[in-house]
Amino acid sequence: MNLGWADRTPEWSATRLFTNPRYTHMKAAFERDELPWGDVCTRCVFLRPNEPFYNGLAKKRLEKVHVEPSLACALRCPGCTRIYQIKERKGPVFLPLDVYRRMLTSLRDEGYAVDLLYFCGQGEPLSHPHLEDLIASSREFFPKTPLAINTNGNYRFADVF
Repeated sequence: MNLGWADRTPEWSATRLFTNPRYTHMKAAFERDELPWGDVCTRCVFLRPNEPFYNGLAKKRLEKVHVEPSLACALRCPGCTRIYQIKERKGPVFLPLDVYRRMLTSLRDEGYAVDLLYFCGQGEPLSHPHLEDLIASSREFFPKTPLAINTNGNYRFADVF
């Protein structure tokens, strides 16, 4: 279930994203102790059915911002849905730096606290050609926020580091 995209349009903002109809529907359902999209929710890796509903957005606190910098991956795992994600999503395989900076600017300027920036996704985050710039931007806008990278480990570590 896609709850929204960060993009380049002038009217885009984190607050508008978090108040769009999908988020409003999701918040209302969780407040009623219901799943907003039934079976779709039961398959979500982020669903925590045994934890009480907590709305950090009401306090402008984000526990974790998942950033998907890349849909590229050298592996061809049989159960991976990456190939379907690439076909479904319109846009670049790599997160554009200006879109990421726009998201960070909006979060900071609109007063959101971010506890963790988490680079992960259907692709290999380390394959992004400007990963260092994404990390530097993270440090610029949220200097005290920890960063984590979920990687499959198939990277040219010896060449780069």
